[in-house]
Parts: sequence; C-alpha cells; structure tokens
Amino acid sequence: MLICDLHCDLPDKVIGDVEIDSNNAHWSEDRLKKENTYVQVFASYVDKYAHDDPFDRVNSLILNFKEKLKKTDIGIVTDYETLKRNIAGGKNSAILAVEGGEALGGKLERVKYFYDLGVRFFTITWNHKNQLGQSSSESCENAHLTELGIQVIKQLNKYTITPDVSHLSEAGFWDVIETSTKPVAATHSNSKKLCNVRRNITDEQFLAIKESGGLVGISFVPAFLEKDETKANVVSIIRHIEHFMSLDGEQTVALGGDFDGISTLPFGISGVNDVDKIADELAKINYQDEIIAKIMGKNIENYIKNAFL
Repeated sequence: MLICDLHCDLPDKVIGDVEIDSNNAHWSEDRLKKENTYVQVFASYVDKYAHDDPFDRVNSLILNFKEKLKKTDIGIVTDYETLKRNIAGGKNSAILAVEGGEALGGKLERVKYFYDLGVRFFTITWNHKNQLGQSSSESCENAHLTELGIQVIKQLNKYTITPDVSHLSEAGFWDVIETSTKPVAATHSNSKKLCNVRRNITDEQFLAIKESGGLVGISFVPAFLEKDETKANVVSIIRHIEHFMSLDGEQTVALGGDFDGISTLPFGISGVNDVDKIADELAKINYQDEIIAKIMGKNIENYIKNAFL
C-alpha cells in the first residue's frame, strides 16, 4: 500500500546523535512496514520565542535533516518524476516543508533560497503571529495577511511551493485563497463542524481548498478530533475523513497526522507503524479499495504530479 502523509515534525527530534533510522519518536525508518511504500512531508518549524534567529533555526534543521537522510534508504523528492521512480521501486520518500513564515526573517528572497534547498510546502504561520499573518491559535480570526504575506504567497506560487493554511487565521486563509493562483493545502487540519476548535477548518474553507485543486490532511491531534480528547481513537479519524468525503472530497482528503509535533496520539495509533489501521477501518465500513487508496496516498501522489511542475 502507498501511504502518504502531509505533516510530520521529525526534523526537530533528530538533533545530535538521534537518527532517522531508529529513535523513540513517532516516526522512524524502522517503524515503516516493508509491505508499504511511504511518502512523508517533513516540516521544520520554529518557535520564535525559543530562538533568536528563526531563519537560522529552520535552515539548520533542514540541513541537518538532509544529512541524516543520507544514512537511510529514504530519498528526498522535489519533483514528480523522482517520486514516480521511488514508488515504482518501493523506495520511501521524504518531502521537505517549512512551518512558520518567521523563517523568512522578513526577506522575500528567502522563498527562493528554501526552494533551492528542496522545500515544497510552506506553512504561513505556526502558533504565533509573524511578519506574514496571524495564527488561529491567538484568537485573531479577523486578522488578515500583511502586505509581505501577500507578496510571499505570490513568490510561493512562482516557485511552485504549496502555501499551507493550517494554523492560519480565518481572514488570512481567505486572503491566501484570493491571492494564490496555485493549489492551496491545509496539511494538518480537521473539520470544525465535528470538533469546534480554532485549528480546524469550516466546510466553506474545505470547499475553497477543494476548488483550488489542493489537499486537506487529516490530523491525529486528539484535541482536534474530539471535544473530549481522551476519547480520540482511529474511529475519530474516520469520522473526519467521512465528513470531508461527504463534501465531494474524494480527490482532496489526505492524511496529515502531525507525528512528532504532539505529545499524545489517538488510542490505537502509536506511530507511523499504525497508520494502515485507518485503511483497515475504512474497509470495515465498505469503502472501495480505489477510494481507500486515494485517501491513504494516491491523492497526494496525484497532487504532486500536477503541482510540482
């Protein structure tokens, strides 16, 4: 089975002598099942309150992660042809992302720098306001993108880096939709209708992403799955998948677990080794194999085919 996921924060965990091939994180190479082929988007994020120079922090995370990948059998993907070869050969793949526009340090030209480094997804904000816009986590849903934020979206389009609207304020979200001429993704966000928290998205937002040709990755964060996060389990993930599928999301719904960006996981999910339980659960409720394949990975593969030009 092809298993693709839009968001994992492993780069922050493999510092020093911690390696990608084997570790105590949610995601490691030795957790990957040999019968599956995996494609993972790895995000390098920065907390601006923990690091004086966000650009330096994210840059060092990416450079370190690329060096660590050389010790594995996982290949970095920046274009569809490479991904196609990897999938055909059963080779696991990594795609690089930046999480948090403060990583640009206010410099528009750094969009190209990150593109040249291999970055293909860019989350506009993390949990705090930055030079581009306002995070949904800070109760400022009416805060729009800044002028620099608008210019960054245009630069992301120019270099075929996907704008990621997870974490972004709702007004900022609509600014991205209005500005972007390329598909938009919410790499790790769930349904606000099912779990009404600021980090999730409305049906209208989902439909706008769908209309753009983008993707929505279902997050495994318990607090984004259930009002009572202690009750979150694999069925909770399925509920959010089914809701977005009911909005004609067959080409749009994907996975975006947020492994290694969270301290707790839904019951039944201990790490990347358990992700195929989602496919098993979908089969139990009579989803066709073709649809399961799309949700588990094919939608992301098809997106990369069309977007990584």
